[in-house]
Amino acid sequence: MAGSVVLAAQQAVVILPDGTLMPLGFLPNGNFSQANGISGKMVVGYSSTGQLALQTRAFHSLARGRGSVDLDTLGSRFSVAVAVNITRQVIGDVKPPGRGQRGFVWTPSGSMQELSVFPGDEASAARDINAAGVIVGSSWRADPVQPRVIARAVVWVNSTISDLNTLIDNLDWTLESAQAINEAGWIVGTGTLKGHPHAFLLKPIPTAEDPPPVPRHHRHRHHRQRVQR
Repeated sequence: MAGSVVLAAQQAVVILPDGTLMPLGFLPNGNFSQANGISGKMVVGYSSTGQLALQTRAFHSLARGRGSVDLDTLGSRFSVAVAVNITRQVIGDVKPPGRGQRGFVWTPSGSMQELSVFPGDEASAARDINAAGVIVGSSWRADPVQPRVIARAVVWVNSTISDLNTLIDNLDWTLESAQAINEAGWIVGTGTLKGHPHAFLLKPIPTAEDPPPVPRHHRHRHHRQRVQR
């Protein structure tokens, strides 16, 4: 289990199987940190760097006292790691200079890569990733008429973004934010049903064009979805 506690300062911790709290510390010159996700022995979150109050940097830590690794900010003042999968791909959010917030994916063999927004939108957020590297989250733009945002739940497969609203048949739903995805490709999140707020669960529906079953969830990519509440 990972989270944060207030010791001398708020910092990320891992709760070990015996109940012991193991503090993860901060990035260099930092004075607070937060853990947001864990997979195996890798913990992800964010830490201050002792500079401006709003400047945070995403990190990962291998939990057993090996220190935290700065995942970059793509030249900005802000990045936050949200989740990590079993292959140690990390996702989260970053604020590139001069543009709206973007989701990102970081891989151990590469670096931080910005995730696209849906065409016509201004910002995005990544919220979860499964073992196949399928990422879910949201993309949004400002409403030109009212002081609010117009958001859509999205999925990134091989860095290509899709609006989950185009993958369901029930027009009474507006899917606004996807929050988590499991290894079978089931997706949960929030939206509206006939204008009223609701949680949703999407399950991939196999089609006649699908190949024979393969291990895990690699058939997820462009299925129609069954939405449940």
